[in-house]
Amino acid sequence: NDADLTAKIIDYLDANDPKLLFVQFDEVDAAGHEHAYGNGRHIAQIEKSDEYIGQIFNKLDEKGLLKNTLFIVTSDHGGTGKSHGGDNDREMNVMFAAAGKTVVAGGDPESIDENGEMDDMQIRDTAAVVLHAFGLSFPEEWTSVVPNDLFEGVTTTAARKVADIPVINAHRTHQTVDAPRPDSGKYITDVLGDRVISYITFDGIWTGDVVDAMGHPVSEVGEILITDGFYGSAIQTNNGCVVLDDFMPGTSSFSVAYWFKTTGTDSDPCMISNKDWSNGSNPGFLLALRDSNIRFNLGDGENRMDEDFDLPIDYTEGWVHVILSVDRDAGTVTFCYDFDDYTCVTVELTEELAACTFDGMSGLVIGQDGTTAYNEPLPATIDDVIVIDGALTWEDMVALAGYYGIER
Repeated sequence: NDADLTAKIIDYLDANDPKLLFVQFDEVDAAGHEHAYGNGRHIAQIEKSDEYIGQIFNKLDEKGLLKNTLFIVTSDHGGTGKSHGGDNDREMNVMFAAAGKTVVAGGDPESIDENGEMDDMQIRDTAAVVLHAFGLSFPEEWTSVVPNDLFEGVTTTAARKVADIPVINAHRTHQTVDAPRPDSGKYITDVLGDRVISYITFDGIWTGDVVDAMGHPVSEVGEILITDGFYGSAIQTNNGCVVLDDFMPGTSSFSVAYWFKTTGTDSDPCMISNKDWSNGSNPGFLLALRDSNIRFNLGDGENRMDEDFDLPIDYTEGWVHVILSVDRDAGTVTFCYDFDDYTCVTVELTEELAACTFDGMSGLVIGQDGTTAYNEPLPATIDDVIVIDGALTWEDMVALAGYYGIER
């Protein structure tokens, strides 16, 4: 509640003289999502937020702090309709305002872009501006710069650096090798024991078809292309999918693990699902690939839960491993990328869905939603889908990483 937040900030300022104060108001964005960006009710919320900002500004003035304060107001994005995340001007262009004794009144801040041309400042420059105000230097690797025509007497001559996104995980560029054999002593059941419910390798080692190594029936729907996988072969689903026919998790704890690679998407196609994705409240669960995250969705026919798990910054560079672990005793869902404890995030099931079944439509569908006919094809390669009985511990994840030759 932004009004309550403002009151608490005012109380804090009555008792403190902070060196740095960051305030995030959420209700403008919420109004955009609910009523549409630019809608009258959205504008009305912006006007309310302007009042809240004024209260903070006036409190600093009352305390005599404004003369030595750099006061910045900016937003993180715009919007189109009731959403954002695209690359059009209404979503990408934002306001930036600054006030302070050395700020150029009415200035038009500019910076030198990567090509040596003058360009508008960017929101990333806020970081460099704040450190400059403190008299602090910032790392040479930053693509954030202090723009011209913002501070009196400050002229930037260096061009903005080009972002160099490293490959964080060596397995991104892993080249396919043969999968361990069941009799090798290094097989998946040697790692996770009889907890492995299903193991779909897409290798066709035994029959030439897509099979479950644990013997459960598997169906192929539509067109499936076979390509190189992390181990052996993998699938590109195109307009098709693979169905593990008899998977029904009910209210039991379970985990799903798999590899994928993608160049990205601008929609929300299903990777793993047992529900009709035309409505997020429909019974069942899914993992949907989005432009910068994987969305977990759960529904019971009336209620829904959505949780977005941010993908690694280099996820389009090659193989990414995903683990979904559902612990019904704890009432939690854990998500982990690349066997990295830094990326492991645990969230609680909502109160309405804490006791619901994870069953939806029959079977577990790989590459589509539960109907096998969702209108968004999955632009990804998938390999080594493993369904495991029970929730995975960190020790289990480390052991699974070892199965793929990755040290953790």
